Amino acid sequence: MPPASVYAPSETQAKFQLDVDSAYQLTPNLTIDARSQGATSHTAGIGRILPEQDLGADISLSKSTVIAPDLGLRSVTARAHAQSFGDLCVKHLLSRCIMFDAGIGTTFDQVDHAKAHYLAAGLSLRP
Repeated sequence: MPPASVYAPSETQAKFQLDVDSAYQLTPNLTIDARSQGATSHTAGIGRILPEQDLGADISLSKSTVIAPDLGLRSVTARAHAQSFGDLCVKHLLSRCIMFDAGIGTTFDQVDHAKAHYLAAGLSLRP
């Protein structure tokens, strides 16, 4: 399962998602956060909820550039075994309305002994 993000193909996106997120700003340049979410299978809907927990940080290098590391666990199948993941994203504000994101990451499935790596990039437009 690739990371649930705006860069993932639509067939891997959740049908419903509930997040509980908490963040704490340690310094003006460092914020840490903890998140727990439940996402449902796109095909099974509310009948199957896949939980995920992660810890992350936002490290501000400047007013326009942020580095965001992330580590966590997610349940990926009906067999309910956990998959660990970690990624690193760089976000750069190109203009007031356009942000460029680039990230790398890896996942490890302990049951299937599979390790996938991914690279993603994209633009976010804000009104």
